Amino acid sequence: MRAVLVGALLSALWACGDQGAHVAVDASLDTSIGDAAPSDASADAQADASGPDACVPATWHHDGDGDGFGDPAQTMSTCIQPSGYVADATDCDDTRAGVNPGAQEV
Repeated sequence: MRAVLVGALLSALWACGDQGAHVAVDASLDTSIGDAAPSDASADAQADASGPDACVPATWHHDGDGDGFGDPAQTMSTCIQPSGYVADATDCDDTRAGVNPGAQEV
């Protein structure tokens, strides 16, 4: 597919009469056309799940008082941080913002 796109781009440049144009092609691109390339939805989904952008869920902890420290007992596992949740799970009282591991002792 990439080879077709690169070829189409080069054809378009030549068709415009700009024979002197240079196109830099990333040497890491695989421009070979194989006959065993998967084309079904399950193969595409598998590639998406294992590619460089694959989701690796993290555990997020609810931050009910908005102090930046979360409740270790209230968790959610997602790839993107949900609103009202933090990575830190060290809040001992998530109902009062002034009571947290970072608060100054009085």
